[in-house]
Amino acid sequence: MLDLHRVATFVAVADTGSFTKAAQLLALSKARVSFNVRRLEADLGVSLLARNTRHTVLTDVGATFLREARQLLELAQRASASVQQSHAGLGGRLRITSTPAFAQRAVLPLMADMAEAHPDLSIEHVASSQLSDLVAERFDVAIRLGQLADSDFKAARIGDYALQVVASPAYLQRHPIASPHALVHAHWLAHTQLRDAPWRFFKPGLLPRHARFEYPPRLQADSAEALMAMAVRGLGVTLLPAWLVGEAIAMGELDAVVDPAHLLRQPIHALYRNSMYVPAAIRVFIDQLTDRWAALETTR
Repeated sequence: MLDLHRVATFVAVADTGSFTKAAQLLALSKARVSFNVRRLEADLGVSLLARNTRHTVLTDVGATFLREARQLLELAQRASASVQQSHAGLGGRLRITSTPAFAQRAVLPLMADMAEAHPDLSIEHVASSQLSDLVAERFDVAIRLGQLADSDFKAARIGDYALQVVASPAYLQRHPIASPHALVHAHWLAHTQLRDAPWRFFKPGLLPRHARFEYPPRLQADSAEALMAMAVRGLGVTLLPAWLVGEAIAMGELDAVVDPAHLLRQPIHALYRNSMYVPAAIRVFIDQLTDRWAALETTR
């Protein structure tokens, strides 16, 4: 009989490509990870991984077993979840990642509600602006803002949101922007994931797609909150979600530089693994986040 803990350890090593990273992910010692994989190989009578000082790669047999191992763990998770749901609601673990700003707006309040409603459910949130690897970092759900790149994951549409081009009143007094075309003369505050000019976020025909800023972006950040803080300080112009800057505009700290109607609304998706079985906790989280976002947009 295969030990599922050893199988899960092997899958973690295969996904991360490293015994050290797998140990960090599973909160185990590197020695324990190595022991689990060796014992699994002994149980199967085959070598699953080829190791050297720099790389850990799957053998041919290991690649075949990895596909079966994923299905085995999925079936075990499904069986465990079905038993837990039959008595006391949701159980197991739910690991989520999103940007810090979206977490504050929608994810963390929902996590609190789910934690109260389902005491047997363990929930973890990782705030990051990076495009995390769902498989290697063992995320169950990743929230993505904006247009999606092609991927092997399933995507559930959560909703959409408006954008605003904003700057402080002090900046606009020093550098007036009379029209969208004048944005090329602005000092652009760029998100590190969106270093190119913002023209692609404008509705077609309003601005030339290949226009260039007169001044290259001098200040960049990987979070929307940092960009907003820079804009409030009068350091330049930036593009941010309307739900993030609404309060600052109302308080007079920021002004809308162009009519928001000129900007394309952006989608919000929840990405999750493309598997036959989707755990109930993931389905509930996505459904409730969709409802919560619709309510938030209605009350804005």
